[in-house]
Amino acid sequence: MPLVLVIALAYTGVYYHLWYFPAVIFSLLLLKKWKNKHSIKPLLVISFILLLFGATETYYGVLPLSIQELLSYYYHIFFTTRNFLFFGLFYVVLGYFMGSKKELYSKNCFAKLIVTFFLLIFEAILLHDTNRLDSNILISCVPLTYYLFISSIYISNHMKIKFQFGNFSKYYYFIHPMIILILSLLIPNIHDYPYFNILLVLFITHILSFIIIQLKKNNKRWII
Repeated sequence: MPLVLVIALAYTGVYYHLWYFPAVIFSLLLLKKWKNKHSIKPLLVISFILLLFGATETYYGVLPLSIQELLSYYYHIFFTTRNFLFFGLFYVVLGYFMGSKKELYSKNCFAKLIVTFFLLIFEAILLHDTNRLDSNILISCVPLTYYLFISSIYISNHMKIKFQFGNFSKYYYFIHPMIILILSLLIPNIHDYPYFNILLVLFITHILSFIIIQLKKNNKRWII
């Protein structure tokens, strides 16, 4: 039990979406130690190689059988690569690397964002019928994340948007698994209608997030 508890807290984050927090914490700690002694570029390369290993759970079905057999030793013990080492580290290092740049965005960032978005769709279509252990890591998410972040910075610096995305993002992240679970209990066959399921989850998540934000504005101190 102690070993299971340590793995749950430090590796998977207890619940399936909470892996993000130990991943960020450990990635930041490693990044802090690294940048005090070394250049950031080698760590960016190393973390990308680790991300490629993490992506083997998505591309498992297209890999040679000999590689699948080697990977099975890891997956039989750790069952996922959705952790700080094979997933979170690269994106944290990438974010730090981007933050160190003086000139980050350009006028073409939106066009590049659209191109990378369609690359993600194309990759997902190619992998749809393959044998996957999971689908957490897609390589096309790397350029998509990069240009999505750049586009966000461009928008915040050049456009006046009243909607505060940051206020909602935290609650979206925390609430949506609960909504998925409740809907699956109330409507057992909702997974047969995936698009309706997604829209309903998004809608209810947004409404609850809005209510929480409004309660916070009314000085409800018990709201996080």
